[in-house]
Amino acid sequence: MFTVKEYYAEHAREICRKLGAEASEFDRVFVLDEDGPKAAGILSLAGAKVLIKGVYGDISESYRDVMNRSILHVCRCMNPITVRVESASEYWKKFGFAEADGGMEIKSDEINFKC
Repeated sequence: MFTVKEYYAEHAREICRKLGAEASEFDRVFVLDEDGPKAAGILSLAGAKVLIKGVYGDISESYRDVMNRSILHVCRCMNPITVRVESASEYWKKFGFAEADGGMEIKSDEINFKC
């Protein structure tokens, strides 16, 4: 059975390094664990926006989707703020993201999970 939970401080950065990701001191790191860390999803503040840096680790697309949805849920629970991804794709459109400045954005309270 797997879990997704938030990790903090140096322990989070250590897991990220093992998975090929780089997290800064103030990033929020969410780890998919199944008998050890399998993937890390990273959220970062970028000015007045929350940036989804990505999901890192060698995992299937279904696990990647679970990680992205977990991160989006965290964003949705925040006070309304713009959530951004740095690339445009159909994947993010299904949650309501719209293209903006070379990436995609959505207000956190408009994230749609009915896809």
